[in-house]
Amino acid sequence: MLLFFEHQDNVLLMLPDAAIASALVKVQWGVLAVASSAVVLVVAKRRRSPWAPRRRALLPSVAGSLSGVLYSAWLTSLVIGSPWCLSSGP
Repeated sequence: MLLFFEHQDNVLLMLPDAAIASALVKVQWGVLAVASSAVVLVVAKRRRSPWAPRRRALLPSVAGSLSGVLYSAWLTSLVIGSPWCLSSGP
């Protein structure tokens, strides 16, 4: 993104184009949202294991998956440009 983001202190600038920089940021947010959702799905799949000790060992991961779901939802709202999103990104 720094190759296209116009800023006075950007030493990597090659081509000042805000549209390309914005598109790259949205792709990055999309990839992070998918990766976060994938982690949640893997934890959920492993939690359904019939082996009780394994289920108990995954309890902290299940609790942490809530953060993954919220993070994924926030990133998705940034990508689609939701009007209720108060910040401009991470």
